[in-house]
Amino acid sequence: METPPPPLKSVIIVFVFFMMLLLAWFTYSAIGVAKAMQAKRWPTVQGTVLSTEVKRGQSSKGSSKYIPVIRYSYEVDSAQYLSEKYSSTTARGSSMWAKEVVSQFPAYSKVTVHYNPENPKESILKPGLQSDDYWMTSLSGFFFAVVLLAFVQQLKKYKTAGTGQE
Repeated sequence: METPPPPLKSVIIVFVFFMMLLLAWFTYSAIGVAKAMQAKRWPTVQGTVLSTEVKRGQSSKGSSKYIPVIRYSYEVDSAQYLSEKYSSTTARGSSMWAKEVVSQFPAYSKVTVHYNPENPKESILKPGLQSDDYWMTSLSGFFFAVVLLAFVQQLKKYKTAGTGQE
């Protein structure tokens, strides 16, 4: 004998809960993608690299991640600014990757700085999408589809069982 499905109300509550979490995650990711794309259209000025280093951090799973830190100065409308922001998202990866990034920015070299015209304190060296932007958005979309599919499958069980009540 087949086990009856859980009450429909419970299924809907669980579905709504997971969809809200996934929607928040997707929105957060999509805002990052939009901001990264918008930064490609920001005006540019020439800046100067002051120093570079590779900082060691940790991922959410406890493994080491490395962050390239590039300190640079730039000027917009006669105002001096300092920044360390490499890209729209927090760029982190392997030690080799981070060393490769900082090697492209020797101290006292000139760099192209992309700055937000509405807030010139906000700047980056590398505009556009980074690999984190792709996977975060794709992964949230994938899980959204999985939860939706599971919900549809559960509803089919109700239709087959002829139950729709609690």
